[in-house]
Amino acid sequence: MANSLGAAAAPLSPRPQAADSAERSAAVEQAAPPGAAAARRPAPRTRLRRLLVLLWRSHALRTAVLYGVSGLGFTGANLILARFFPTVEFAVFSIALALLNLASPLAPAGADAVVNRHQVDPDRHLLRRGVATSAVVGLATAAVGGVLYELTPLVMAIVFAGVVTGGMNVLAAAQFQSMRRFNVSLPLAHAVNFVTLLAALVTWGVGVHRAWLPLALLAAGRGLAAAFGWAKLGAEHALRPPSASARYPWRDALSLAGVGAAGLLLTQLDRLMIGQLLPARELATFGVLAAIVGSPFRVLQMGTGYTLLPRLRAAPDPRARRRLLLHEGIAVACMVAVACVTVWYATPLLVHYMLADKYQVEQALVVAALFAGMGKIVEAFAKTVVSALGDSRELTLLGLVSWGSVVAAVTGGVLGAPWGLLGVVYGVGAGWWLRALLTAWLSLPHLRKLPATAAPAR
Repeated sequence: MANSLGAAAAPLSPRPQAADSAERSAAVEQAAPPGAAAARRPAPRTRLRRLLVLLWRSHALRTAVLYGVSGLGFTGANLILARFFPTVEFAVFSIALALLNLASPLAPAGADAVVNRHQVDPDRHLLRRGVATSAVVGLATAAVGGVLYELTPLVMAIVFAGVVTGGMNVLAAAQFQSMRRFNVSLPLAHAVNFVTLLAALVTWGVGVHRAWLPLALLAAGRGLAAAFGWAKLGAEHALRPPSASARYPWRDALSLAGVGAAGLLLTQLDRLMIGQLLPARELATFGVLAAIVGSPFRVLQMGTGYTLLPRLRAAPDPRARRRLLLHEGIAVACMVAVACVTVWYATPLLVHYMLADKYQVEQALVVAALFAGMGKIVEAFAKTVVSALGDSRELTLLGLVSWGSVVAAVTGGVLGAPWGLLGVVYGVGAGWWLRALLTAWLSLPHLRKLPATAAPAR
């Protein structure tokens, strides 16, 4: 029967039409005047216009622009405090800020990723779970700060409060992100950077040379953002009691939390290792380097995954996913090129005019930071594919890859420490590239295999 069906279908094949069309096109081209083919080619101005339209239509790029504006707040805050604070006090601020930025996204224990994968309703159970896990993570983070970095009890208490409020803000933003309401989720996610700039300006204005004041203002700002987000969710969804039949996907939550923890640890690993391996002045210098050179790549890394994840889940087939990734990849690649040129020329100017050459940021350090930054961008695309489309087994593999990369980065940082700050940055950057390449390998099946529903019957 299959043969008869194939024979019946043969006259309907579009191949002869395509061949006839190709022959007609070739004949027309041969009959056309010599300059006609060149006239049909897009003019340079047309190609530029198409590229600009492509960039403007990129959701990831527009999100990255918003991230960039808020990133300027983060950069400005660090430069103000680097100029204003004594070196040791700025080092304390840098390490406490690293702990806050590491622990706050981990505080929901993977719930922020789960709501994007499973459309979990914002009920009271989710709220209580978020508060409980954020408190546990906050206590652990404050203890680490006190034991490893000798933070004062006041700074430890501020770190605890900042982690709890930051975690609840992350969870609220993730809820709006899962609804594709980026006009609410993005301001919530970026309020932190604007608050950091405001805290630095207030600290500079009142003339307090201690790290606790901007950290306390930052924790308070995170609390206001979290309160706004959950109040809005409560007004729109009433935060009803959880359904008795609803089961929370703990396995996915813990797998995604493990992946996120590894990525966040890699993001802050330079700062945390420098605080242990090198003098305080090197830690302060890295704070300046991260603010100027690292910030644009961190912005692009976060902006890439933020809007890409829900759209990848909505893509109907591998072809649509490839088209989406190509579109966003071209846009982000253009921004990476602009960022590299900008930071190369802007870094010495900012260090000279804004910091009065208080810190020495050599060109070799800029190259090392660019090396690590490009690895973060590649990793962001690959991780988003696996996080959006991977099954439980693949998420577990992604977690193993991520933590293996952390081990590699720690090893690289320790081995590079004899060469000072430059060696640590290159060592951790190698860990980023290892994670990027292995995660890209995990993402390949989702870009080339057919959906299960479309598989041919055997």
